[in-house]
Amino acid sequence: DRAIRADIQATNLEATNVNPFLPDDFGFNDGTLNANLSAIAALTENNKIDEEITQIKGTAQFKEGVFLAEALSKPVSSISSQLVFKGQRVSLEDTSLQLEDILLTADGDVDIESGYDITAQIPNVALTEVETIAEVDLPENVAGTFDINAQVTGELTSPLIQGQLTNTSSVQADRINIAALSADFGIPLPEFSLDEVNLTDLRIEPVAGGLITANGLLDLTNLEDPRFQLSANATELPTDTFAQLYDVTLPSEILVGTLTADIEAFGDFDTQTADVQWQLAESTFPGSGEITLIDNIAVIDNTRLQVAEGIVTANGQVDITNLNNPLFQLDANASSLSVDTLAQTYGIDVPSDITVGNLNADIQAVGDLRNQTGAAQWQLSESTFPGSGEVTLSDGIAVLDNTRLQVEEGIVTADATLSL
Repeated sequence: DRAIRADIQATNLEATNVNPFLPDDFGFNDGTLNANLSAIAALTENNKIDEEITQIKGTAQFKEGVFLAEALSKPVSSISSQLVFKGQRVSLEDTSLQLEDILLTADGDVDIESGYDITAQIPNVALTEVETIAEVDLPENVAGTFDINAQVTGELTSPLIQGQLTNTSSVQADRINIAALSADFGIPLPEFSLDEVNLTDLRIEPVAGGLITANGLLDLTNLEDPRFQLSANATELPTDTFAQLYDVTLPSEILVGTLTADIEAFGDFDTQTADVQWQLAESTFPGSGEITLIDNIAVIDNTRLQVAEGIVTANGQVDITNLNNPLFQLDANASSLSVDTLAQTYGIDVPSDITVGNLNADIQAVGDLRNQTGAAQWQLSESTFPGSGEVTLSDGIAVLDNTRLQVEEGIVTADATLSL
């Protein structure tokens, strides 16, 4: 059998000398190489090197390297590694590199036949650094730092990166602080092409309480317009605390309670579509419903709340383009609400010999959380003074029209204007 043997010694060799052997879109512009290697390569019948019967043994050290690639907006710097060659396998020892302020360390093996077996760590990486390097725009008011531990496996030309991400500081998502955030991820790189990131076992624990779990996919086929798919579950989120964070003031007698929800979502960082099935518990008005989010418009369907021994159903939509003051439109129906119970809840004294009774109403309302306009057609039954009427509300003024009550054996009709 024919073979070629070569012994290679290098001392402080400039890394740029390696560039002629690299593809045009890769290259070193700094760094030094020291090596003591011996290589044996078998020759084919056409006098070409048989890569399957190539053996390299020895060691090499790479120090203070700087690497450039067209696919990266920034250079990879401070590259250092101890390489131990064992035939068709090379071991990486004390390997580290830096991309801007992001430091990566790694150890493991690369084998021509079996591929990669490498572990890597990226400590304390900030979302702002990722945004700068990847040249993508993350949503505003999002910040945090994370530790990343990864394993690289797979064939030489199609590595697979799998790992775990854990926050190292409180994570900020708009006005919500997150105490703990962790996730498992997978990044396939077929032919070294970054097309997607898979997310599994995502756990988010807000400082305010509750838990969100999720699985998802980030599509990076177009880096200028990354897209996502997400399946999530929210458990026991304290909605009253979140309302306070967004300056929503509720009467002290009202407790919105804890929210549980199943969520399916997809879209990009600017526009999202989502379907939500939700339930409220430990609430002044426990219930459930569905929400569909399309282009910052939340469509409310099948809402059913238990209020004062009765039932309120509602449909509508909310424009959340401005989260600080969302706009809403609502159609609701109230059935058999105990007005006497509501009066007790809000501390309104009703004489003991009077029963206000049960309220049925059809309600239409529009506005924002601070200013509302509404209209209602109502009926009172099982009351000391059963009757019906209409109410309109605008700019803090309530107008009562067509009020008709049966009092004793007579009829009382009334119109009025109230400043609230």
